[in-house]
Amino acid sequence: MSSLKSRRGGRRARPPLYITIALYCNDHRNGAFAHCCEAITFPSLALELVASRRAPRLRLVENGIVLSGKSWPVVGQINWYGNWCWDGFRMLTAVATDFLIWLRERRAYHSDGGWDELHDWYVDPDKSIERARLRALLIEAQREDRV
Repeated sequence: MSSLKSRRGGRRARPPLYITIALYCNDHRNGAFAHCCEAITFPSLALELVASRRAPRLRLVENGIVLSGKSWPVVGQINWYGNWCWDGFRMLTAVATDFLIWLRERRAYHSDGGWDELHDWYVDPDKSIERARLRALLIEAQREDRV
């Protein structure tokens, strides 16, 4: 397998394969899993999504999560991510991209803020963004988050 090289001959940084998302899925009183998801954040994007109505149902399954009946594969989980209300989940970048698109289409969560381009896209149903651009934004944010 050949390695990626820049024009100057050095190694080019590979795009991150994983994106970490955080789900507000634990009871705020005791940190126990609550079986629903009050909020979702993409920390590297500062994109914060809050349930628009009653918090959608969430189940943890082997190697994944099920949110509102839809299964999403994850490659890792961090309990009490930041504080005991949140759990962190690592997703492949492509899966995280599809997850964000799906969240927007469902309208079960509204955006409380985030990067201008993403926040504007998320809240305006008439705005479009190419899947490749969305994936690139996730990768760019994750790179900056790792520095």
